[in-house]
Amino acid sequence: MLYLVFRLFDWRQAVDILKVFSPAKFLIFFSAALFTHSLHAFRHKLILRFYHQNIGFFRILGVRLAGFSLSYLIPSATLAGEPLRGHLLTRFGVDARIGYASVILDKFWELAANFVLMASFLFLSFIGRKISWGIILAVSASTLFYLVVFYFFYSRISRNKGIFSVIFRILKVGRLSGRFNNFEGKILETEKEAASFFRKKRGEFFGVLFLSPLVYFSWLAEIWLLAYFLGVNLGFLEVVLVQFVLGLATLMPVSGGLGFLEAGAAAVFVLLGFQGAGGLSFSILQRIKDLILAAIGLLSFLYFWIKNGIRGGSDNKISPMG
Repeated sequence: MLYLVFRLFDWRQAVDILKVFSPAKFLIFFSAALFTHSLHAFRHKLILRFYHQNIGFFRILGVRLAGFSLSYLIPSATLAGEPLRGHLLTRFGVDARIGYASVILDKFWELAANFVLMASFLFLSFIGRKISWGIILAVSASTLFYLVVFYFFYSRISRNKGIFSVIFRILKVGRLSGRFNNFEGKILETEKEAASFFRKKRGEFFGVLFLSPLVYFSWLAEIWLLAYFLGVNLGFLEVVLVQFVLGLATLMPVSGGLGFLEAGAAAVFVLLGFQGAGGLSFSILQRIKDLILAAIGLLSFLYFWIKNGIRGGSDNKISPMG
């Protein structure tokens, strides 16, 4: 895929664009990306505070980046890092059920923000009619998918009905080994912890509700900023469309969406009336930023491993750590 991208688009022009892209601009762009991840971490901190877990912000940010690193390096549709995040939280004395429940909830709110954004995109597209019907149909299909998953997740969790545990019961994996029965029981306990977040609705719930759209708009601002630095002034609908394509690239079964990110960015830039080389340079800068974040995440993981140990775990709460 990457080979085809460089054959179809003028990679030499993309290199020329990158040569004049100043380090100061990249630093500003990278800072914006780090700010977006910080908002993610702060949302996760609010969720943990709901469960009376006072984990320091930088620890949560390190856990998030460690999860991002694993998801980025392993073809996993951005899901491989979630179990790692839950496990690392147990290194800081968080009950395993609460740790994994908080990660599930954090992913839920990310999904909810996706749905709201896609729905807004469709509404504004129908009003402005600036986007082709083919794109509108593609985004409509994605929005419908998000809606179905969102409704299923929320309706099951909020009524204290399992999701993953139901899958275990349908597949009857407990018959294979007693260990699977124990694992199913732990999953059910984790789902009950997640359900309590919706039933009790304390201040943290409304804080997360308010923060989730800000997290997503921060990501959109990050995309707009990079395009602006490349001399491309994107409107709101165009930024959302670029974000949509970048999101699809991460779902591809290759590490970091290699090749698909570059192809998608170049193609969407051409579709919007800009040079494909600009889209290619955009994707390269995105990849450099992601590789740096993944490296920071890997270092965070190694730091937690050396300092706290990677084995074992604690199902008991200990005194809060800052």
